[in-house]
Amino acid sequence: SRGGVIYAVHEVTNASGGSALKFCLVVPTRDTCHWVSDHPDDTILRTDVTAAVTALGTLHVSYLIKTTTDSTAYYADNAGDVTQDMTHAINHQFNMGTAHFDQNELFLPPAIALETDDGFFYIALVTDNLTSDILTVFYANPFNVIGTGNIEDMNLPEVKEWEIPGRLSITGGPSNATVAFPAYTTDHPSQTDIYWISYTANGAINAPSRPYPTNLTATYNDCDPVVTLVGGALALGWHICGFPPSRDDVYFYSLSGGQIIHSTDWNGRGTLDMAANGELVAGVWNEIQTDGRTASWFAYNAHMLWLPVVKK
Repeated sequence: SRGGVIYAVHEVTNASGGSALKFCLVVPTRDTCHWVSDHPDDTILRTDVTAAVTALGTLHVSYLIKTTTDSTAYYADNAGDVTQDMTHAINHQFNMGTAHFDQNELFLPPAIALETDDGFFYIALVTDNLTSDILTVFYANPFNVIGTGNIEDMNLPEVKEWEIPGRLSITGGPSNATVAFPAYTTDHPSQTDIYWISYTANGAINAPSRPYPTNLTATYNDCDPVVTLVGGALALGWHICGFPPSRDDVYFYSLSGGQIIHSTDWNGRGTLDMAANGELVAGVWNEIQTDGRTASWFAYNAHMLWLPVVKK
């Protein structure tokens, strides 16, 4: 969403076991839906979509096309005409590359964000392979993709044997974007920690940093990061994950330091999400209660108060 414009993007399965992607303009006009991707009746999966909306109300997405042998990363938008499929010639459709299973590579789900002034959009994409994962950032002008874009590999030295096991998170700033991700490295091979890295279009490639190392027990991992801006400053939230993948403490980090905002007895269900505007940050997640029911919990702003808001 952006202002008073809200989109929904969803995956549609077909009779052959494949899928395609649709987008719907929910507000201000209801029941206006069009295709994001091609939609033949085949076995190919068009999936793992991520989306962002400009101040002008145009939708920009990235997604993966998966076959039995490879996965391809795509960008698409409706900046040329919001009433047409994104496969229509007036809208942009851009192939960002393919990772092949026979080369022991695989794309993880992408993440997309826009700069706060819509100057550039950024797509973060991880190529997962057996040696060391590669974090790539693609960027372009959201209204003139052709000829304005570029793709850069971030500075993840192969000697550290980076392994990124989960989804990325990305947020746009006034003139850059920041990517957060969980990773194993040779510095902590038995547990993940959360890293983040900022990048400016056409700028220098910086090394990632660990803002708040947690030094967990082996096989306990930091996971599900969500990065956002609050009052122009970066804020970061994440879960602690165990093995099997149950969820425990919820961490929050800002430039003033880190803290645990909620602790559980391994009865969390993950699904952490966060959002922010210029002054407030809020988070929501699910937990299993002692009576076996699931409750949604909500925390907000600097005090990090929490309370069960839904039970069923």
